[in-house]
Amino acid sequence: MIKEPTEISFSPNSQQIREIEIWLLNEHKNNGNRFHGNWNHIERCFREKRILVGRIHGKTIAFLTFLIQDGVCSIGILNVKSEFKNIGVGKKMVEMLEREMILKKCIAIMLFCQPEDSEQFWRKLNYIKAPKRPFDEPELTYYKSLVKNIIMTTKHQDTANKVEIWFTEKTNNLDVPPNLCFNIEQSGDILAYVHYDWMIKLTIDGIDVATSKIKYFQNELDKYIIAPFIFISEEDLNRIITEYRN
Repeated sequence: MIKEPTEISFSPNSQQIREIEIWLLNEHKNNGNRFHGNWNHIERCFREKRILVGRIHGKTIAFLTFLIQDGVCSIGILNVKSEFKNIGVGKKMVEMLEREMILKKCIAIMLFCQPEDSEQFWRKLNYIKAPKRPFDEPELTYYKSLVKNIIMTTKHQDTANKVEIWFTEKTNNLDVPPNLCFNIEQSGDILAYVHYDWMIKLTIDGIDVATSKIKYFQNELDKYIIAPFIFISEEDLNRIITEYRN
């Protein structure tokens, strides 16, 4: 619970940024907090209007940096001044960012958990740990869909209409259950964190109508890739199903 009213702004002024610099420096000196080492990043986000700040009783006590690329929002840093931690300020800032990104038509938010003990915080906000992809990438990457998503399951679904994804590039490995399955008899979009070379299968009315690497889905190179996600809107999905049935 937030014990004090928190004001959150996407338009901080230079004085508020200066307040952040002062308390980051003090925390570095007093307890070794290393966030001030990211000061160039923080200043750049301020110049580019990619930062929101939290204030209590006129004092700046938290900030969050972000970047939007191709409809995906990446969180850079979320930090709350030490004496204001664990009262809900960070949660409120993330929820504010989510609402703003939905208005901007973003499909997802992603981030890298640092420090590692922040994983629990993100899980409580319904962020999902991303699968490991086949190259050097942080293992503590989390994401959250901002669209009306068809429920994603890691279990095989005995349904006649589905999209299945395997975390493999090899076509001869598809005799095992998929890593992800979407029941497309439900309404909604398909969104998942993937590698473009992983395998995808579309089944309509019990028939395997399309199996390919994700980047070649529907024979249209990268049409449904918004890196690092596959995104198939409900409109596109309904169109594809109708085309196959006709």
